[in-house]
Amino acid sequence: MVNRYPFTIEWSEEDQEYMATCIAFPGLSAFGETEEEALREGKIALAGFIETCEANNKPLPEPTVHEAVSGKFQLRLPKSLHRLAIQMAHRERVSLNTYIADAVRARVAGEHVGSRFLSEVRQLFAKTQTAAASVMTVGNRQDKYTEPTQTTLREKTSKGKHAGSSRSFDNRQARYHPNKTSK
Repeated sequence: MVNRYPFTIEWSEEDQEYMATCIAFPGLSAFGETEEEALREGKIALAGFIETCEANNKPLPEPTVHEAVSGKFQLRLPKSLHRLAIQMAHRERVSLNTYIADAVRARVAGEHVGSRFLSEVRQLFAKTQTAAASVMTVGNRQDKYTEPTQTTLREKTSKGKHAGSSRSFDNRQARYHPNKTSK
């Protein structure tokens, strides 16, 4: 009998081996140290599954048949989702077709997962760096409030829960020094 059932071979972190599975037979899995060994073991397990089905007069599942595809299909969306997809495509400066193809690819193939989120995080990080640089510039200025703040913090530290510890906060550089005594 010719095997017309396809196998999927994947690495199993849990088992630290390659695992062969056959979608037509849920529960069928075989392992091997190499992909070839996993496939060989999978074919042996499949033969056992088929033999058991035939011995018990159970029908075999239909093998998966890969049909030629055109790469085109119609998709119906709610108007609100269609409008939102158009807006998102416009924001990313791509066509609606490209936007939807990327969304399907991300879901099906796992590509670009979180890329939009990562882009937003990078933008926020850049803004934070700019804000931090401006704070550091303002913090380096000598003004009448610097010394009283340091004195107040020193007094609070000596009276508070860190009494006797050598911790200080240098307001001019906006850095916390856990083992530095204030001057």
